[in-house]
Amino acid sequence: MMHTLSTQSIDNRTSQELSNLKECSAHEPIAHLQAQFKEQGYLFIRSFFPASEILQIKARVVEALEKEGWGKFQGERFIAIEPVNRINSPAFHRCIAQIMKEESLHDLSQSPLILTFLSALLGETVYSHPRKMMRITYPYHLNPKDRIPPHQDLFYVKGERDTFTAWIPLGEYPPEHGGLLVSPKTHKEGLFPTESSAEGRFGCNAVEKNIKEFTWCKAHYRPGDLLLMHSLTLHQAGINETDQFRLSLDCRYSSITKSINADQLLPPYFPDVPDWNQLSKNWKNPDRFKVPTTLKILPKEQSLHEVMLTPSQFC
Repeated sequence: MMHTLSTQSIDNRTSQELSNLKECSAHEPIAHLQAQFKEQGYLFIRSFFPASEILQIKARVVEALEKEGWGKFQGERFIAIEPVNRINSPAFHRCIAQIMKEESLHDLSQSPLILTFLSALLGETVYSHPRKMMRITYPYHLNPKDRIPPHQDLFYVKGERDTFTAWIPLGEYPPEHGGLLVSPKTHKEGLFPTESSAEGRFGCNAVEKNIKEFTWCKAHYRPGDLLLMHSLTLHQAGINETDQFRLSLDCRYSSITKSINADQLLPPYFPDVPDWNQLSKNWKNPDRFKVPTTLKILPKEQSLHEVMLTPSQFC
């Protein structure tokens, strides 16, 4: 269950007044990008990936959603329809398994382009975590409880404090499509205290600070953009006010010479989603997730206190 900040998420009116994420270029001096990441807890890079490659992946995801009855085409627009396929339902797991079979998805996360860039940013060779999350965000009016609330990824990823999340939009998403909202500099505040319950998609949680005390930033996302966040940077989904899905991919990266939590080696929602040996049957590179001998694998039960003791150069 996701540990999040339980106070009310930003509503429609507030989200229209948010500041924009600060943009940067992957071609800037690496020392400048490291300083900005350390200060803000994120880098927002326009046109990092070829847009054509992203749109090809989106087409395959939409194909799986259509096959499973999640939506229908109206002209060129793919519209979300009821009944809603809620998280952890058989239909949800079946669709995620189909999407995780797409090798192009994993090619993207392991491309030399992003591995080289992140290794330069960290100053160490990075490892692309096998587990990646496909975010299929319904229109808010169809599924209001399943919106991803404010959270920090380190709660779930564990392993090392200096873990990167690469949030990759798979389409053109203005703010009204519910793209990610980020709270700059929150990676410097450590882990926020939370309390979970069973309500909603990821659980409703309590925290001592009201989330409206934080600064929140939005963006008009486009195919090829990359939003890179530190594992402690606070973020949440915006409200999807449209009739279409907002599709994005979460990929995680950390040092190849340090630690990773065993859970990150498994497919998302395992065992309801099959293991990689089944998902990779038709891949050209079925051994792509082989764990390097330099990487220490920690048990799923790794404590957050232990994670917070790992060194960090960014917070």
